[in-house]
Amino acid sequence: MCERLWVCALALWMCSTFTAGLAQSRLPAKIIEVADTLTLQEAHERYGIFAPRPPTASASATRDDRPNIIFIMVDDSRWDSYGVNGGPSWFKTPAIDRLALEGANFKNFFAVLPLCTPSRGTFFTGMYPHRHGATTNPEEIDCCFPWISEILQANGYYTVLSGKLGFDLDSLRGFDDYLVAITESYSPAKYLISTGNSVIKVVIGGHTTDIIKNYAVGRIISRPPGQPFFLFMAHRAPHVPYIPRPQEKDIFDTIPMPYPENANKYTKNFPSYYYPDNEAGDSIVQDSTYRGYFELLAGVEAVTGAFLKFLEDTAGILDQCLIMYTSDNGNLKSEHKLQGKQLPLEESIRLPMFIRYPKWFPEPVEVYDVMGINVDWAPTILDAAGIPNTYGMQGHSLRALYQGEVKRNAFLYEVWSEIEKDPIHPWLANETPAIRAVRTPYFKYIKSFCNSTTEQLFDLINDPKENVNLINDPYYQKVADYYRCLLDSIRQVYGDFYVDTILNCKLKNVDYSHVGASTDPGPIGPCIYIPADVDTSLNVGLGSIEARADCEVVVFTLGGQPVYRGWVAAATVSNVLQEQGRLPAGVYVARFCCGDHLQVRRIVLQ
Repeated sequence: MCERLWVCALALWMCSTFTAGLAQSRLPAKIIEVADTLTLQEAHERYGIFAPRPPTASASATRDDRPNIIFIMVDDSRWDSYGVNGGPSWFKTPAIDRLALEGANFKNFFAVLPLCTPSRGTFFTGMYPHRHGATTNPEEIDCCFPWISEILQANGYYTVLSGKLGFDLDSLRGFDDYLVAITESYSPAKYLISTGNSVIKVVIGGHTTDIIKNYAVGRIISRPPGQPFFLFMAHRAPHVPYIPRPQEKDIFDTIPMPYPENANKYTKNFPSYYYPDNEAGDSIVQDSTYRGYFELLAGVEAVTGAFLKFLEDTAGILDQCLIMYTSDNGNLKSEHKLQGKQLPLEESIRLPMFIRYPKWFPEPVEVYDVMGINVDWAPTILDAAGIPNTYGMQGHSLRALYQGEVKRNAFLYEVWSEIEKDPIHPWLANETPAIRAVRTPYFKYIKSFCNSTTEQLFDLINDPKENVNLINDPYYQKVADYYRCLLDSIRQVYGDFYVDTILNCKLKNVDYSHVGASTDPGPIGPCIYIPADVDTSLNVGLGSIEARADCEVVVFTLGGQPVYRGWVAAATVSNVLQEQGRLPAGVYVARFCCGDHLQVRRIVLQ
């Protein structure tokens, strides 16, 4: 209870601190309902949606050399659908691939909660979902956290949203101009479009994928002169329903669709809620859905090519733009006979992440040794804009991670219980529990919050397809214990102190035989999670330092914030901290630098 009260108190403090000075743009009171179905051009001619914009109030009076920032997000796209990531040979993505081939391709990038609304909340706030409050579909971001659009707007950027918001429109913040899709339809669809003094609610003819691109182009053309812009281009594609543009309809009808080699159900050590609650359809169903998926994604490829051509040839600003391309989440498509996007398996959590920005990446690079997460999206944008991260964001700039300025050796995955009741067929109810997991480059440990112990452990090096759960393998019990501790530690770091309802589920067909890839999982170290901000790269000289008096100590919170620095003997640091009354009771990380010795330890203050 104390921890929960602390979290609430912190949120209230952040509400008054972080939003101070930010431009609070909301939907104006005047919304004009348009009865006719219009084209974008007709909407402009009638309501001036592309009227030239003068510099905004926050614009700099001097020349602004900061990059334009373009964030392209697709919906439900797997990381392995693109040519640069080993996509199908018949599915060509030269325009999207260009962003990676002329910049950086982050090969290990993940969503910490792979669902539409939580992922978008993480984009806007730079925080884990349990922190920003939007933990499922549909929920809203807590009011007190600033959005990246607000921060950029307050720091001189002209801000535009084109596409899917993912939240109630009353929560829209920080955008000078916007076109927001408010219906599930692809063609035609209804939008809210800003006009400067009012908002029109109107059905626009044509496919949403084209409308989103065309609106973005129009707003860039009419942007305030001399002012950098931020564009959030949020495609609905390739989300269901699979209704492609006419140009891509049926183009893959004669091509066999991908079907995973491991499209069989787990038979041992699997969570009981996997089947039938999250079970995929048969190969015929999968074949049909994949065709629609690729048809929609082909439309995104086409408009991305046209958009890049506009930036390069017409606007002449391509190299002055930081362009990020990603997805809100992945999607299981019959791997292990599972479907969906909330389970912590690789196909669900792994995302495409391409960045084209010549200032950061003058030569193309494939980044394998960095684990990026979607909590890093907003801090990366702050870094490019030259804005210090003083907003409580929990991620790091991908540039800083790539250059080794900070390191990440693990990340936390979270999902909250999903209970869907069918009033007509109650036996079809979907009951997926809350889940927490920790992933490192080597293993993934998953804990499901069932009323019976339900755990999974996958060896990602020897079993990257996650076919064998090692949690009961006798040779991996030290590894399992380590990862249990690591999960508890990383949850403390990020303030994830509670879960929702414990459901009735268990591990089925338990097997205790040795099925692992190795009889020697290797050495197991201390499981204290050290935040990326804490430099432990020189963790050498592990002899005793208890009696040494030449130790400079820096004490960090579990979130990486330094709270004490001084010259204290290691054996007495806890007493010194408590005597001086500097820190409240809790768990801290202390880094001791004693001559040529460096140690990192956990300190518990009672």
